[in-house]
Amino acid sequence: MTTIAVDDDIKEELLRISSQLQFKLGRRIDFNEVLRFLIQNQVKRPELLDKAIIKDLDSKTFQDELIKERVRDEKKLEGLLRS
Repeated sequence: MTTIAVDDDIKEELLRISSQLQFKLGRRIDFNEVLRFLIQNQVKRPELLDKAIIKDLDSKTFQDELIKERVRDEKKLEGLLRS
Protein backbone atom coordinates (compact mmCIF):
# COMPACT_ATOMS: atom_id res chain seq x y z
CA MET A 1 0.00 0.00 0.00
CA THR A 2 1.22 3.50 -0.85
CA THR A 3 0.67 6.68 1.13
CA ILE A 4 -0.36 9.80 -0.75
CA ALA A 5 -0.50 13.38 0.49
CA VAL A 6 -3.52 15.56 -0.22
CA ASP A 7 -4.44 19.07 0.83
CA ASP A 8 -6.93 19.52 3.65
CA ASP A 9 -9.71 20.65 1.31
CA ILE A 10 -9.28 17.50 -0.81
CA LYS A 11 -9.35 15.34 2.32
CA GLU A 12 -12.61 17.03 3.37
CA GLU A 13 -14.13 16.34 -0.07
CA LEU A 14 -13.03 12.70 0.11
CA LEU A 15 -14.62 12.43 3.56
CA ARG A 16 -17.85 13.98 2.26
CA ILE A 17 -18.00 11.59 -0.69
CA SER A 18 -17.07 8.69 1.59
CA SER A 19 -19.93 9.44 3.97
CA GLN A 20 -22.41 9.69 1.09
CA LEU A 21 -21.21 6.39 -0.38
CA GLN A 22 -21.31 4.70 3.03
CA PHE A 23 -24.89 5.88 3.51
CA LYS A 24 -25.86 4.71 0.02
CA LEU A 25 -24.12 1.32 0.29
CA GLY A 26 -24.98 0.71 3.93
CA ARG A 27 -21.46 -0.27 4.88
CA ARG A 28 -18.15 1.27 5.87
CA ILE A 29 -15.75 2.11 3.03
CA ASP A 30 -12.18 3.38 2.95
CA PHE A 31 -10.50 6.09 0.87
CA ASN A 32 -9.28 3.44 -1.56
CA GLU A 33 -12.89 2.59 -2.44
CA VAL A 34 -13.77 6.29 -2.70
CA LEU A 35 -10.93 6.88 -5.13
CA ARG A 36 -11.86 3.75 -7.11
CA PHE A 37 -15.46 5.05 -7.34
CA LEU A 38 -14.27 8.44 -8.56
CA ILE A 39 -11.91 6.93 -11.13
CA GLN A 40 -14.52 4.50 -12.47
CA ASN A 41 -17.14 7.23 -12.78
CA GLN A 42 -15.01 9.94 -14.33
CA VAL A 43 -16.16 11.56 -17.53
CA LYS A 44 -13.61 11.19 -20.30
CA ARG A 45 -13.47 14.25 -22.50
CA PRO A 46 -10.58 13.89 -24.97
CA GLU A 47 -11.63 17.05 -26.80
CA LEU A 48 -10.63 19.07 -23.72
CA LEU A 49 -7.13 17.68 -23.96
CA ASP A 50 -7.07 18.65 -27.63
CA LYS A 51 -8.08 22.20 -26.70
CA ALA A 52 -5.38 22.31 -24.04
CA ILE A 53 -2.63 21.73 -26.56
CA ILE A 54 -3.82 24.25 -29.16
CA LYS A 55 -1.28 27.07 -29.00
CA ASP A 56 -3.51 29.93 -30.09
CA LEU A 57 -6.31 29.24 -27.59
CA ASP A 58 -6.41 32.17 -25.21
CA SER A 59 -6.08 31.32 -21.54
CA LYS A 60 -9.34 33.03 -20.49
CA THR A 61 -11.39 30.94 -22.93
CA PHE A 62 -9.64 27.79 -21.79
CA GLN A 63 -10.16 28.66 -18.11
CA ASP A 64 -13.88 29.32 -18.71
CA GLU A 65 -14.21 25.96 -20.46
CA LEU A 66 -12.48 24.15 -17.60
CA ILE A 67 -14.79 25.79 -15.06
CA LYS A 68 -17.87 24.78 -17.08
CA GLU A 69 -16.62 21.21 -17.31
CA ARG A 70 -15.87 21.10 -13.58
CA VAL A 71 -19.45 22.20 -12.82
CA ARG A 72 -20.79 19.49 -15.17
CA ASP A 73 -18.59 16.87 -13.48
CA GLU A 74 -19.76 17.92 -10.02
CA LYS A 75 -23.41 17.70 -11.10
CA LYS A 76 -22.81 14.24 -12.57
CA LEU A 77 -21.11 13.10 -9.36
CA GLU A 78 -23.99 14.43 -7.26
CA GLY A 79 -26.41 12.51 -9.48
CA LEU A 80 -24.39 9.31 -9.11
CA LEU A 81 -24.27 9.71 -5.35
CA ARG A 82 -28.02 10.32 -5.14
CA SER A 83 -28.98 7.27 -7.22
